[in-house]
Amino acid sequence: MLATLKNHWYSVAFLVASASTVAMPSYAQEKDKPKNEVIFDQNHNVLDEQDKQKGIKASENEWLFTEGVKLYILEEYQKALETFEKCKADNKDNAAIHFKIAECLVRLEKYDQAVAPAEKAIALAPQNQFYYWLLAEIFKAKDDYKAAIKTYKQLIATVSTQENYYFELANTYLFLSKYDEAIDVYNEAEKKFGLNESTVAQKQKIYLAQNDIKNAIAEGQKLINAFPEEQDYWLAQAEMLIDNSKFDEGEKLLTTFIKKFPEDGHALLLLSEVYAGKGDLAKQKEALYQAFGNSQLSLDRKLSILSNYYKNLQTQEVRQTGLELAELVRKTHPENAKAHQLCGDFLIANNRKKDARDAYLQSLKYGKDNYKIWERIILFDHDLADYDQMLVHTTEAVELFPNQGLFWFYHGTAHLIKQNYEEGTAALEQAKLFAGNNPELQVQIFSKLGDAYNALKDYSKSDKYYDKALELKPNDVFVLNNYSYYLSLRKTKLDVAKKMSAKLVEIEPNNSTYVDTYAWVLYTAGEYEKAKVALEKVVANTQNATIIEHYGDVLFKVGKTEEALVQWKKAQSIGNTEEPDKLGRKITEKRLIE
Repeated sequence: MLATLKNHWYSVAFLVASASTVAMPSYAQEKDKPKNEVIFDQNHNVLDEQDKQKGIKASENEWLFTEGVKLYILEEYQKALETFEKCKADNKDNAAIHFKIAECLVRLEKYDQAVAPAEKAIALAPQNQFYYWLLAEIFKAKDDYKAAIKTYKQLIATVSTQENYYFELANTYLFLSKYDEAIDVYNEAEKKFGLNESTVAQKQKIYLAQNDIKNAIAEGQKLINAFPEEQDYWLAQAEMLIDNSKFDEGEKLLTTFIKKFPEDGHALLLLSEVYAGKGDLAKQKEALYQAFGNSQLSLDRKLSILSNYYKNLQTQEVRQTGLELAELVRKTHPENAKAHQLCGDFLIANNRKKDARDAYLQSLKYGKDNYKIWERIILFDHDLADYDQMLVHTTEAVELFPNQGLFWFYHGTAHLIKQNYEEGTAALEQAKLFAGNNPELQVQIFSKLGDAYNALKDYSKSDKYYDKALELKPNDVFVLNNYSYYLSLRKTKLDVAKKMSAKLVEIEPNNSTYVDTYAWVLYTAGEYEKAKVALEKVVANTQNATIIEHYGDVLFKVGKTEEALVQWKKAQSIGNTEEPDKLGRKITEKRLIE
């Protein structure tokens, strides 16, 4: 028989005593399987043949069991099972072997077959708690929760002195939605082992699932009464009261708590939630300010609150309050990138783009590698028409992110606006390399390259890139407008220009700029009456001096000199025309200057 055996179940190792033990003779044995050798007793006397065979059989069984354990550890469960079965042939009353057989069958997911050896192990060793545990797990794997409950009850009644077995029994009741029985088990454990946070939490979950708010709150109060110095119990109770709209009770609890623990900033946050629930926005705001000014409330917690606050900005009052809180955090933590970033977010929500850009720039001082922040800053530069700063910021951005096509695009755009055409073209060529599989960005890059090469008078490349842009997006109004307009200025491919500009006004018939482009193409092609008709649709409702001047040019071409003079003078009074000196000559000399 086996004396003492070590057994492994799942990741837990523990010793299992066999059901019966016998004294074993000493014997000579090699490291591997024992052979038929001379057996000596403890006094070194040679044993007779019968005793010798008993000793050999015992040594073979122990070797088999050890091999089975090794195979089990190596996760060769089928081989381990076969080995334990061989060992069982001469050890039918050994609980440990039956237990190991059951374990192997569990690992092989043969749960039905595992029940019998697990039950046999318990029958042979009814005081071994691990055998009950395995049997209960087998029943749960079979979805036989009633049998599992019975097994846990036997375990608790027979050998258990551990609280976790009560928890397992209660959890098994919960699988069957037997909430009252689960509560009874937790209460029994509480009587035996004392008040336990985990037990209370489980009971609260059950009560809440049953919509029994009163008992759930009572359980939390038990913890506070038993451990009044444990702040977490107070705060957890306050959260439960708030979650269940018990705002008056929550206010009372938190007011008492804050007097007892005045340094706790989290309580002030909860108190602000109480006031929000009661609709007292003034007190809510006051509590929030106190919380954000509390040094014990962590920066991460404040930032988390602000992030959630940012998601709920329906009213201007909420947006303004969020901004004030963000400014408070920013002042309190001036070297935190996230604090400046969130402040920028709230400034955007309050439609303060320039201030938001400045906040984002402050954020970058404490963390330059934030791609999204760089993107926002550059877009704000563009929206604010601050092209000097746009050039500065994109110069730094392309150094930090040299493979980002978007930054190269805006860098090139800034150069073009500043009339640095060579630098702009070079940047846009880089943007083209890094645009990736982004058709929208590619269209914008090709469009700008068309503009850039036109400015450089490299018309072949300009046309090539405009064509590329239209291949990707045939109805892009910006490309259609610029391409057709530049062709008209060059007085080339006028048929192509007419088709593109006609398509342009078809897409946006009320856009005065696009109508002017169409009319100017017609004018260049000598179709003055058509140009006049086109411009008449928009000229009365525009204050664009260039359009009005063009209308005067068309009128002159159709022989209406006096009317042309009226339009030229109107354009001059508005100002901001493309060539003011030329316009002055037209008026003075009363003739068209081309």
